[in-house]
Amino acid sequence: MTRSAAELRHRVAALLVGVAASIVGLSTARFLQQDACLDAGGRWLATARECVGPAGTIALSPTRGYAIGAAAGLITLVVLWRTFAFFAQRRAGGAPGPR
Repeated sequence: MTRSAAELRHRVAALLVGVAASIVGLSTARFLQQDACLDAGGRWLATARECVGPAGTIALSPTRGYAIGAAAGLITLVVLWRTFAFFAQRRAGGAPGPR
């Protein structure tokens, strides 16, 4: 394999891993916000991304959801990147890690 093909594979893998981790993080944050809305007795409107209760809009703090979502995204990023690195090293014929 040529060097440019390996670099392209590495860049595409980095892009895919980053996109996957971002999706996991943001959807985790959104699911936690929806759960907080339901716990507060409201109804989640997906199109408006807001929580509506019997007395109007319920204000929810997104801090907890975004913090947990960021942690979930970071964990996903590390796991996917380590998996890619393992298989890339294995494909190159190197030993995967210490023996």
